[in-house]
Amino acid sequence: GQATQLLTTLGVHVTLSQGEQGNWCAPAELDLMDVMLLRAQLVQQPAQLLIDWRPLQTILNDALEPLLDQLRDVASRKIEVLMWGGDHLLQCCVRQLESASQSATSTALLWLLRLEMVRIMYGQEVFDNLALQYCVALEVSPPSWVRTRCHFIDADSAISLLEEELG
Repeated sequence: GQATQLLTTLGVHVTLSQGEQGNWCAPAELDLMDVMLLRAQLVQQPAQLLIDWRPLQTILNDALEPLLDQLRDVASRKIEVLMWGGDHLLQCCVRQLESASQSATSTALLWLLRLEMVRIMYGQEVFDNLALQYCVALEVSPPSWVRTRCHFIDADSAISLLEEELG
C-alpha cells in the first residue's frame, strides 16, 4: 500500500509534512497543543496514520494524559499505523521516569504510555513483561492486555530491510 510506496521511494530520509491528512511529527518538546494536532489528524478518520517520534526529547506533563488517550484511540481503530521512532518514544518515557522530578500522577501516566506503546508495537508477551514491572514499580495492578485493532508497521525496521535488499 501507500506505506510500502512511501518507504521505497523516500528511504531513510523521510520527513513528514505536518498538516497533511494522516501525518503527524512529534516536536522536541511535546505539549498539549501538539497532542491536539495529532487528535485533529485522527478526527479525519484516515485509513493510514504516519507518526514520527524521532525528534521527541520531552513530554510535558500537560500532554501525558491526552497523549495516552490518543494512543488508546489509535489502538482501538482499524487503521494502518506507520511509525518512526516508536522505541525512541519508549526511551523518552524511561528517561523521564528516571528523573526524580516526576509527580506520582506523571509517573503512572508515563508507565501507562509505555504499556500502550508496547501493546501497539510488540504484542502480548512484551506487554505482559512490562506490566509485571509496572506492578512492582507502582504497587498497583497493571491494565489488562487487550488486542489492538490497528496494524502497526515499524518504519525504522522496514527502512533497514529495504536498505539491505537494495544495498
